[in-house]
Amino acid sequence: MRSSPLVALDGDIGVAVDQLIDMFLAKHIPSQISQWEESLSFVWVTMVPLVHLAFAVGKKWKNPADQAIWKSTNVESQCAIQSTQPLESTTTLEASTDGEKSAASDRHSESSSRSDQPPWPGSMATQRLGIFSLVHMLSIEDNRQLALSENLLPYLVCLLWHLNSDDRDKLRASLANFKGLSPPPLKIAAKSVLAFKNGLDVVYSF
Repeated sequence: MRSSPLVALDGDIGVAVDQLIDMFLAKHIPSQISQWEESLSFVWVTMVPLVHLAFAVGKKWKNPADQAIWKSTNVESQCAIQSTQPLESTTTLEASTDGEKSAASDRHSESSSRSDQPPWPGSMATQRLGIFSLVHMLSIEDNRQLALSENLLPYLVCLLWHLNSDDRDKLRASLANFKGLSPPPLKIAAKSVLAFKNGLDVVYSF
């Protein structure tokens, strides 16, 4: 809930959640979680939620430099996303009623309104928990293969650009387990920036 772009937590509740996260991180290290999961033969089916956590840094991300990056990539990302959407047939367009067109216009207006008020989900503590989780996950070969199969590595490379030096070093060390990392394509770079604003789980499937 702390990292969800769909849930607006009360400020006091958010602070309490962050304090619990910080208490956990102060008491544990990633290798402890890895040992616990291995003892239970625990298997993950997706790593997207954990990468989502690492992008959920909240409004602290919105410094002038990163806002400039967001503005410069927003148009590119919208073009990339729209290019993946199937076009409706001419017949379908011609058959649209005025009511359907009006509804579409309303949805566009609502979408534009939401884009003017970005949710910026998460917090610094949420992101620290995400990095902690990724360090643990990427220490296990099966999880590294899962990350490859879900094409998450380009997102993690983009994430490195926005982390503080300590977290960046932790994640970079984990990514060193992969060979031949390539620069992420523009579409992934744009989606990664939008992930800070909207949440990775929202933009990942575009």
